[in-house]
Amino acid sequence: MPRDRRMRTVIWILAMVTASRDVCAGEVITRDGKVHRGAVKMAGEKVLVGEREFGLADVAKADFTSAALAEPRPGHGLRGEYFAGRGLSKLVFVRDDPQIAYEWGETSPHSALTPAGREFSVRWRGKLRAPANGTYQLFTTTDDGVRVWLDGRLVIDKWFDQSAGEHSAEVKLEAGNAHDLKVEYYNGTGRAAATLSWSGPNLPRQALGNEQQLLAVEGTEANGSARRILLKTPAANAGPASMRVLRSDRAVLRGEYF
Repeated sequence: MPRDRRMRTVIWILAMVTASRDVCAGEVITRDGKVHRGAVKMAGEKVLVGEREFGLADVAKADFTSAALAEPRPGHGLRGEYFAGRGLSKLVFVRDDPQIAYEWGETSPHSALTPAGREFSVRWRGKLRAPANGTYQLFTTTDDGVRVWLDGRLVIDKWFDQSAGEHSAEVKLEAGNAHDLKVEYYNGTGRAAATLSWSGPNLPRQALGNEQQLLAVEGTEANGSARRILLKTPAANAGPASMRVLRSDRAVLRGEYF
């Protein structure tokens, strides 16, 4: 590969890493046409995808965020409940997100969330599993409000309008334990974005991947246990397909008065 072309590749990939800020799930396409997905990062003049490494001369394209929008592995990820408005009250659809790593900008996860205006909110639930015992830092970067609970304890509470606000909390995690994780987010009138990342013992800061996040037991959605009528529909943000909620969780009785 000519040196100037190689340098352009290095600069382009470094720019992508800088833009992503964290080590992100992503996708690398090598010059033989093969696609490799996983946690993508730079190491000198090599691109690492999980445990695999590729020289820059072998890389045709690197996308540090696209794989975050892929379907999670079965049993992994977070259950996301998406609401119209900022109040987490009007449920529109549910889906299993592989991780919280979204930059919606002026769009939204689904057009049904914002028929008028820009306000929507999300509640994610699941389990967090750490690779080792120790002290970890949880980081959120959101536009706008965010709250995070770990094992029922509110560790981040920044429920107000903000532009790309970053916040963190120190938590103790035990390897092998599945810690309860809940994240709530809302978007106000402007741009929308939400990311959740962490760092810890021998763990550089990176987006929380679906390997560390486990889905809660089926049927434990936040809004009740009654059956919903659901319709599978594509997401507007290239994320996982959503299940559109056509009937409320709350079962009611019809009364006939004579």
